[in-house]
Amino acid sequence: MSEPEPPATDRETVITLPVPLEPPVAAPAVVSPQAGAKPLVPDVEVDPVDAFMQEALAELPETADKLSVAMLQEPPPSIEQELAAWVADRPNSQSGLSSPAMLDSEPEEPDFVQEARRKAFSQRPLVRFFMVMAGLALVAVLAGQWIVHDRDRIAAFEPRARPLIDWLCQRAGCTIAPLKQIDAIVIDSSSFKKDRDNAYHLNLVIKSSATVAIAMPSVELTLTDAQDQPVLRRVLTPAEMGAAAVMAPLGEWSASLPISVAADNVATRISGYRVIAFYP
Repeated sequence: MSEPEPPATDRETVITLPVPLEPPVAAPAVVSPQAGAKPLVPDVEVDPVDAFMQEALAELPETADKLSVAMLQEPPPSIEQELAAWVADRPNSQSGLSSPAMLDSEPEEPDFVQEARRKAFSQRPLVRFFMVMAGLALVAVLAGQWIVHDRDRIAAFEPRARPLIDWLCQRAGCTIAPLKQIDAIVIDSSSFKKDRDNAYHLNLVIKSSATVAIAMPSVELTLTDAQDQPVLRRVLTPAEMGAAAVMAPLGEWSASLPISVAADNVATRISGYRVIAFYP
């Protein structure tokens, strides 16, 4: 017996449709890449750091080849060159150096080290020998200069040195003259007398107080007027007075010399005279 159907009520009617069958999935076709074509990269988000590292690693062999070629062509800079470039790039206030040239300068040795080096050098026998020889040569040169300068005095006081002085003068181009010692010359007496109108006589006595032979001096005769003003002056050399060129030790020389005055107006003004011995 069939069950009675439920009474009709308001409800949703569910209709079930049949599920369609999916088409079969075919296997992906393998496509060979063409030349110059970029490989297909899935559209995936890539980290920028990882991309940079991958590019750097890809270029690393090429960069290494370039560096090796450059190192073979040009030698690497030395430590001195690198230091000099470093100092040149920095200001003086930071580097503490004034110029790259100071890098080449050696540090100065202490004073006691330098003094010890000098003493050790001077104590060597060969050095001492040359120093002694140089000192003797310098003394000989100074002695020769002194002998040449005072040759007249040395020859007068030490006649035995005359050959040595002659030898030095032959090489120095000098001559030996009588010693001039004016402080040893004294005019012991003199007189000036008139013979006639323009003729006079001068009487002289000259003495030497030197214990060696000295040169005969010249005499200056000055005629004066009544106010003791010079009217006429004349120099008489030993040759004009007829005297020898050398006075003996403690020697004495006297003579009477004729003097003439040519101008009449001058002769009338003469009333006095003065005589002085000197070396020209």
